[in-house]
Amino acid sequence: MSLRDVVRNLIRAGVLTPKKLLGQHFMVDERILSRMVDYAYVSGDDVVLEVGAGLGFLTRLLAERAKLVYAVELDRGLAEYLRSRFPEGSNVRVLEGDFLRLRVEGFDKVVSNPPYAISTPMMLKLIELSPRVVVLTLQDEFSRKLYAKPGSPSYGRLTVLTALNYRVEVLERLSPSVFYPESRVRSVLIRLIRRSDALEPRRLEALRLVVDQAFSLRNKTLRNFVRRVLPDAPLRCDLGVRVYRAPPEVFLEIADAILRGRGDV
Repeated sequence: MSLRDVVRNLIRAGVLTPKKLLGQHFMVDERILSRMVDYAYVSGDDVVLEVGAGLGFLTRLLAERAKLVYAVELDRGLAEYLRSRFPEGSNVRVLEGDFLRLRVEGFDKVVSNPPYAISTPMMLKLIELSPRVVVLTLQDEFSRKLYAKPGSPSYGRLTVLTALNYRVEVLERLSPSVFYPESRVRSVLIRLIRRSDALEPRRLEALRLVVDQAFSLRNKTLRNFVRRVLPDAPLRCDLGVRVYRAPPEVFLEIADAILRGRGDV
């Protein structure tokens, strides 16, 4: 029986009612699910996080390869279903709740088909938690924020934070038919691999504060922003460039200058 038929049967039986509010479109192409596990290089030493585990199709494949899987699911009915599929004693820990509020630690990889509605806060949290490898299905339009070029419409604070911590690859462009119910948006499969020089927590927090403030002045010059936060600090970057055209390294230079001014470097 295909995964699509499994979902249909669960809906007919009343076990499952896809909730639009939670963005429930289930990946039903097992070949893609299998490739996601391969793309993350999952092995027996890995602890893997899955955000939005749903019906456990990807969870099962991850559990076959990983040491331990944290399967996070917000929907109570789906969480109960997952616990029935992966009882205590298995290498799957079902965590019921909102990933954005849950404290999950100790994982080194993330492989997920997450709800698109939480894409931005989820990515910000993952960058902070700093797993080595992240493989996700994301809305195509949103994914561009992860690898956009300075000056482009998608370039922003998330681009800067991602670029200084991860290398981003677009692995596949997905047909809406690989989801059930079919998605109405274009989706892509993305891989992020943590850079060897990824920022440690103190610098990352300083950078996050800088980009949050800077991109609130997106169309202003850097000079306007720097006057507010570093009126006397010497900087090598071109302060005449507009915020949305400045490359990621410029914002890190400003963040490091702020830390030096505090005596934190």
